Amino acid sequence: VLDERVAVSEVEIKRAMRDVAEAEHWIVEGAAGVAMGGVRAMASEIAGKNVVVILCGRNVGFARFAAAVESKALTTAGDRS
Repeated sequence: VLDERVAVSEVEIKRAMRDVAEAEHWIVEGAAGVAMGGVRAMASEIAGKNVVVILCGRNVGFARFAAAVESKALTTAGDRS
């Protein structure tokens, strides 16, 4: 059942991909980044609730993954450095 949907930017997707790699040591493609980016966008609404996030998509080559997560846009377009 889909309760709600949320839009996430390319930068939010890439940040989420990088953060999953840092926290879980998983290399994931943009599909998983979309899911995690959406969770972050809704953090205040889901705080204290049981939430399930399906991280699908590990079909990405290392070079493409590295280019996404090392993007300068991640450090210049928002709240992360």
